Amino acid sequence: MMWVALLAVAMVSSSGVAHAVAAEDCGSLSESELRQTAIKSDDVAISDRYLRCFPYGDGATPVREHRLRLVEQGQCADVLRSRDINVLRRYVVTNAANPCAALAVNRIEQLESAFAYDSFNGSELKGRLLQAGTIDDAAACEDYCNGLDDQCVGYTFLKQTRACQLYGALEGRFVRGDAVSGVRQGTRIRPATAPPAPANPSPPLRTTKFYEHIDLNGGDFRSYAGITYSQCRQACDQQGMCLGFTYNAPSRVCFLKNGNVSPRRFNGAYSGIKE
Repeated sequence: MMWVALLAVAMVSSSGVAHAVAAEDCGSLSESELRQTAIKSDDVAISDRYLRCFPYGDGATPVREHRLRLVEQGQCADVLRSRDINVLRRYVVTNAANPCAALAVNRIEQLESAFAYDSFNGSELKGRLLQAGTIDDAAACEDYCNGLDDQCVGYTFLKQTRACQLYGALEGRFVRGDAVSGVRQGTRIRPATAPPAPANPSPPLRTTKFYEHIDLNGGDFRSYAGITYSQCRQACDQQGMCLGFTYNAPSRVCFLKNGNVSPRRFNGAYSGIKE
């Protein structure tokens, strides 16, 4: 029965009576229309659709070649994102004739000459900013820092906004939950410090509304670790851009807010909002 089925397919294709696979819903596009759509598209799925609908069509060969190029481009992009030198070397050996192999060699040289970094999860750096922009991830942010050679001594990547901040000199670092930072080994950096205690008598505090066991989620622009609730409140009152704060008592971390926030219940959190 299998041979009979195969013979039937061959007869249909050779006679040109039907190119489309009956079980496949190929829509209203003709063979030539779907072929042009596939060849112009960067989506492999469009090429796959053509090859399912018209496996023996006039454009089957060029569409297969186009699909192969798309797959190779995707593999090349994945390899060049790798930070594993062994993965890159294996690609070079097994794909020596592919133009991407030369790019992989350049990537290997870049990684071998890269500077080493001390990593700080949950910390944002403070210092002289060289450049800032958006990027895919922390590894790519580190690569950009490496690309500036001796000019860049550290970086911070903010996960929520995908912001990459490159620094030419460092003053310190602050606690920030969505931040990943790297400091070039050998670069001195002061540990995160609390804001200085106000001189006595304490300056009058601005009127605020206070909430117990409430966290103001979002809107962070600065944070301090290892300080008291009173210092957190005073830090907000002394900074004009601060519109509110949340103090996490168990961890003794203060978060200053200057954007939209969403109040939510959180045991151990104490918040204030300027009126």
